[in-house]
Amino acid sequence: MLQHDATSQPKVLVVDDEPNNFDVIEVLLSQENYQLHYACSGQNVIQRLNKMKYDLILLDIMMPDLDGMQVCRQIKAEKECAHIPIIMVTALDSKDDLAKALSAGADDFIAKPLNGQELRARVKSMLRIKFAHDRIQSLLALREEMTNAIVHDLRNPITAIMLANSGLEMMPLCEPAKRKVQRISSASIRLRNLVDNILILSKVEAGKLDLNWQTVDVCNLSLQVINDFQVILATKQITIITNFAQPIMNLKCDADLLRRTIDNLISNAIKFSPPNSTITLSIKPLTDKLEITVADQGKGVSPHLKQTIFQKYASYDLSCSVVAIGLGLSFCKTVIEAHGGEISVADNQPKGAIFKITLPFLS
Repeated sequence: MLQHDATSQPKVLVVDDEPNNFDVIEVLLSQENYQLHYACSGQNVIQRLNKMKYDLILLDIMMPDLDGMQVCRQIKAEKECAHIPIIMVTALDSKDDLAKALSAGADDFIAKPLNGQELRARVKSMLRIKFAHDRIQSLLALREEMTNAIVHDLRNPITAIMLANSGLEMMPLCEPAKRKVQRISSASIRLRNLVDNILILSKVEAGKLDLNWQTVDVCNLSLQVINDFQVILATKQITIITNFAQPIMNLKCDADLLRRTIDNLISNAIKFSPPNSTITLSIKPLTDKLEITVADQGKGVSPHLKQTIFQKYASYDLSCSVVAIGLGLSFCKTVIEAHGGEISVADNQPKGAIFKITLPFLS
């Protein structure tokens, strides 16, 4: 990633098939602290971008082989170069031509013959945008590093708590003590999942989430999730009903991420369900998709919350006693969309909420 500081010279690439035009730009920008480079054709630009990162490109439209429009599209199509501002330098003056230049990805344009004051102002404007982008990217990279470090540091004490608690679970304890140990175990698992969710979301934002594709029996996976909640289900006197259509086709997915998604949805359903109620987990194949729904009999989701409930860090009060943070549901949305699927929420009847996931069958 190219970063800028007060002592560096911004690298400006001038692209024009006429060397004399470069000489003109060089004179007009001679008083600025720029490092000017010259490319005589569109093909030459593409080759240069593979070797050096530029802060700005002044691109002539009328050129042989690849014209400026084509070059601009190619540059903006490359992930590594798309953020570089491009100023189209053109003798064309019709609004249609200027609209085409902007549609091709140009960030600005300037008409020939060049006016020195206007050229300098537009170059400075685009460079400010470029350096602001670089600064943001630098901060995002720093945030990713800090997130990874914090998550790593949090995992160690959580693992220590879970190991110590597993030792307590094997000891002969009175019933009140057993319940406290079970609560510690449940809270530790939720805390570990929260930490893992933060790490996953951080990877998604950095474009570094790689799915571990494998063929999975989704029904069996879901039963494993339900089994993890048996203690808290018994405590809250909640029953989970499974409604699995037969035969169920296996699904190609990331088993760990899908399991944690179903875990999040069931955990939410339990959290907002009243005692002596039921939660229904349904799985059925559609024509080219697999549908998974989790339906509870809780308070339900208001129309307003349906618009924001999957947003990261959105806070909402779904009952008089529970305030939730939308990290878990944001995680679910991220995972499902990474699989090419969709997630939504609807009303249950006569009360409650239904969270629905659809995932495509992949070969």
